[in-house]
Amino acid sequence: MENNGVRVMFFGHLHTYMRTLPMKEDKVNLGEGIHFVQVGGMGGNLEDFAPTRIPFAAKTYRGYHYLTGNLTSEGFELRMYNTEGAMLDQLLLSK
Repeated sequence: MENNGVRVMFFGHLHTYMRTLPMKEDKVNLGEGIHFVQVGGMGGNLEDFAPTRIPFAAKTYRGYHYLTGNLTSEGFELRMYNTEGAMLDQLLLSK
């Protein structure tokens, strides 16, 4: 993925939300990294995070949620909302 210009990767399985800081070669790289977004709070039993926050997490949330994505000629916008409709996280990536 790093060699092919991927900027965002979505994954699931755990029933929580987490977005990482941009990562490249297993390290935070704010200039060239990939944002990994765990999307798992749309149903099922919610899980707990580890007692110690991982250092590469930009945002975590334990609660039911959903995401919206908007792709335009200027870039990509991701927003995460809780079930009450409050936006709790946003990621903006320009071209």
